[in-house]
Amino acid sequence: MVIVERKYVGRILVFLAVTMALVWYVTSKRNDFNQAAFPASPKAKPVSATVTPVQPRLLERDFFSEYRMERDRVRAQQLEILQGLASNAKADNVSRQEAGKKIVSLTENLTREMEIEGLLKAKGYEDVLVFLHSSAAEVVVKTQVEIGQADMAAISDIIKRSTSLKPDRVSIIARP
Repeated sequence: MVIVERKYVGRILVFLAVTMALVWYVTSKRNDFNQAAFPASPKAKPVSATVTPVQPRLLERDFFSEYRMERDRVRAQQLEILQGLASNAKADNVSRQEAGKKIVSLTENLTREMEIEGLLKAKGYEDVLVFLHSSAAEVVVKTQVEIGQADMAAISDIIKRSTSLKPDRVSIIARP
């Protein structure tokens, strides 16, 4: 039993390392963008106090990437707590086994969410967020038009194939 748990811990650590590398990459690209768009000048002059609204398109792009990064950060914290409990020699066996089961469940959900997001993007959606729960799923789709019945059926079908959830347990939200 201990060997199986170590195998899962290894997989989880690899997953966390890949996730952290992805977050680092995205963060570094964001800093490069900010430096290119807003170069610092040595003799900066005061600017008027007029506020120019940000273009909605940039805000929407940030919604998906920011939410995805926040979701990954929270999940990494959850995994860290569960790993601490699973590897705590002072914890009773039942607690350690439950923590191990939750680690496996969390990583399986995360893998399925990423798989579904990839499949939906391959279907032509610009960006997608998927949130899986034990008996339901939420999907946020970036689209400029209303989602029709055919699209809802296609999205629900992908969720059903990946999770075995019935279409009435899938909530689809369109976000421009």
